[in-house]
Amino acid sequence: MPGNNYKNVILLENFVKRLSLDETSGQYSLLGVVTEDERAALLFSQRLMEQSAPDSVSQGPVLSAIQVVPQFAPEGSVNTVAVVDAGPEDAVATVTAVPTIAEPSSSDVVKQLVSTQGIEALLDISVIHQDKFLPDIKIGLDFGTAYSKACMVKVENGEEIILDLPLGVYAGEDVLEMPVHSSLFIDPDGRLYFGPIAVEKSLEARSAGREVSRIDSIKSFLIDENRVTIDDSSLPKAYNPTDTEVSKAALLTFYLGYLLHLVREAARDKHDVDINKVQQRISLPCYEPNHRIKVIKEISKLFTLGEVLGKSFRDEWEGGFRIEDVMYLYDWMRENINKNSPYIERFLEEPLAVAGSRLSISGASLGNVCMVVDVGAGTTDFTMFEIFADAKKDNTVATEVKGSEYGVAVAGDKLDTILLAYILKDAGISRSNEKYKEVLVSLRLDIRDYKERLFGASRVTYSLAGGITGQVILSDFMQDKAIKNYSQELHDAFVHVLSSIHPSWIKTKIRQKNTQSKLPVILTGGGAGLPMVRNLAKGTIEVHGYPIQLFLSPAVPKWLEDEYEGEIIDLYPQMAVALGSAKGFVIEKTGVKEEYV
Repeated sequence: MPGNNYKNVILLENFVKRLSLDETSGQYSLLGVVTEDERAALLFSQRLMEQSAPDSVSQGPVLSAIQVVPQFAPEGSVNTVAVVDAGPEDAVATVTAVPTIAEPSSSDVVKQLVSTQGIEALLDISVIHQDKFLPDIKIGLDFGTAYSKACMVKVENGEEIILDLPLGVYAGEDVLEMPVHSSLFIDPDGRLYFGPIAVEKSLEARSAGREVSRIDSIKSFLIDENRVTIDDSSLPKAYNPTDTEVSKAALLTFYLGYLLHLVREAARDKHDVDINKVQQRISLPCYEPNHRIKVIKEISKLFTLGEVLGKSFRDEWEGGFRIEDVMYLYDWMRENINKNSPYIERFLEEPLAVAGSRLSISGASLGNVCMVVDVGAGTTDFTMFEIFADAKKDNTVATEVKGSEYGVAVAGDKLDTILLAYILKDAGISRSNEKYKEVLVSLRLDIRDYKERLFGASRVTYSLAGGITGQVILSDFMQDKAIKNYSQELHDAFVHVLSSIHPSWIKTKIRQKNTQSKLPVILTGGGAGLPMVRNLAKGTIEVHGYPIQLFLSPAVPKWLEDEYEGEIIDLYPQMAVALGSAKGFVIEKTGVKEEYV
């Protein structure tokens, strides 16, 4: 259709001829159903003119010019009626199920949507009825903390082949190829953006003097154990400058749609794989059992809605969505689609996904007890497992050591807060300063980037609102009292875990049965390379009167280092969960044991 220009012209001419002018109201209207060909012709015309229009007047992709009532429309829907304003651009749609378009000018440009109802016609719900999947390919997803990651692994002729998914490339990340920012931003004009574009739009708003905070860790929406459902609380106004109430569940759903869209594009373009035929493994933190059940129940349905969004939209992810459309589509889907995602094969615990990523397809674990330390954005999570695994025989016994599951809010976000306070103090900006709020809001948008540059290059130059600049030196920052307290809190948490388990695990298992009588410590997550984190796995620690020798597991497992290169190696601590989830052989928890016997 888009390639047949002559046919498009004829359709558009016929469409214009069908417009009827109401002389009393001064509005054009189109009664009856708009055909699919007419709608396609309008969209084709719109795309041509968007390509030739100056960037300064671009409003982002319009969800649709004219809607056709879908086959799956809610009961009681009526035929679509399009209303075209013959006067100014502030007309309002006057009937049900219609967006309004501006008066046909010489260019016939569709100006804007002013009504949301009816846009469910854009949703492709066929995607959720898949029931046949490829047996030899799996996708592992690790979503929602500072960065989201995905990995695809194919088992072929007894070998595991990593099919990399460069989500960052498809999202337009400046530096990263595989991870993508888990960021969301609602701009002051009421449009929702995702990933690196959300970061970019938040900085543009800051430059224009418009103070709106950015969401940088959507998985935090799932942490609250006191909620009944994820829809219980709306998004705080600091993140939502509009008058539309926005639910956290809607934002999480749309981010999942964005993430699955990127996975779809990368899998198709790089590996000619249709993800409609591939099942997924989803990794979750070690939640308390009842909370884990609640989270799985929630996101099993939210992933379904995300699958629909990821299949239904393409260019719109870059141009952003009107927040009214976000809530309308979310509410419509929650009312009309009640189905767990058929794509989710299983849920895995993140520490075991990390442990699984360290085994080759022919590898084995001989039963050592290990400590997994996952340093994320919101929390650092500790868990100990005794793992007997033989990938060749597809046999595994992964026993969690009772009492070892522990998490503390000492992770990336807290380090951001410490660095932010350090910079404010270094710059001489206190609460009494008249520019304090402006500087604070602006600095929050930059602080994660400053942190990464500081620990990467041992120094960073900052620039604050009002023209204030300065430099932070890593060696000086590490001597700050708040950083020393941060390091001590991590160390105390490490000791707490070992002190909370039954002494038999230390006396008999670790000191006598573990290889070389040492405790392997596996560091993972975005903060795995921080010096205060790596210090946890060094030297000897005494617990219950017994000295324990610590052993830092290699940064990258040998099987991976021997076969691959690039970001899968450079960013292995961040990619380990997604990789371990996608492998042919995964490690699942088989039980919890209190005492080693």
